[in-house]
Amino acid sequence: MIFSDILTNAELPVYMGIVNATPDSFSDGGKYFSEDYNPVKAVDAALMLEDQGAGIIDLGGESTRPNAAPVSLEEELRRLEPILERLDGRLSVPLSVDTYKPQVAQSALERGAAIINDIFGGTDPAMREVWSRFQPGVVIMHNKVLVSTDSENAPVNPFPSQRNADSYYKDVVQEVWEELERRRDAAIQDGLPKENISLDVGIGFGKTAQDNWTLIDNISVFHSLGCPLVVGVSRKRFLNFSDEKTAEVGKRLADNGVQILRVHKLPE
Repeated sequence: MIFSDILTNAELPVYMGIVNATPDSFSDGGKYFSEDYNPVKAVDAALMLEDQGAGIIDLGGESTRPNAAPVSLEEELRRLEPILERLDGRLSVPLSVDTYKPQVAQSALERGAAIINDIFGGTDPAMREVWSRFQPGVVIMHNKVLVSTDSENAPVNPFPSQRNADSYYKDVVQEVWEELERRRDAAIQDGLPKENISLDVGIGFGKTAQDNWTLIDNISVFHSLGCPLVVGVSRKRFLNFSDEKTAEVGKRLADNGVQILRVHKLPE
């Protein structure tokens, strides 16, 4: 999946509609989740978002809200696989799966997904190997990745709360730009064409509210990385979870050339 297939002749921005098949996502946790893993609500939500004009559907089986508890591989697969199987062949727009687990990514791609949206941006070499084999579209997101000392790929508190005091960064724009460049280049070196890559600055992930605004104010800088930009500000804490403020910031981002906006609700 190359992003020109989605963006060429599309009315920009393209909206990536979110379907969270989770009990605990910050905005819509439980809305599309079934304790018996019945896929109907999530499938209906995906089809409704497509009907409303979403150009991509982004399906997730694990909440990445601040301080969320990570779920096991087995649980994430139990949540996602029935939905993927029910959706296969029914969407006319690409299906993205929001996961950082290589095994989940492979299962999703085998069941019709076209895009992998990785909040850790392919820092796991096993994820990059899946990308190389399946050649999907990928969203490489910036995140402050903390790793344990006993395994280079094991995240420690992978969903830290948004910092309210000092920033992690001396220059958030430059540091995020450089890290996205490194992660883009690692994916290309491992066999994924640049045309398959989009980049996300990771609003709200290990960043203060001021960091978020600084990235938004300077979003046009990231076009120099040569990949389409995906930005998700939908109902974030620093916007007071507001759909109205989400739409206002989304317009600013689109006016500055952001091609894909990840949203819970499409503009009316």
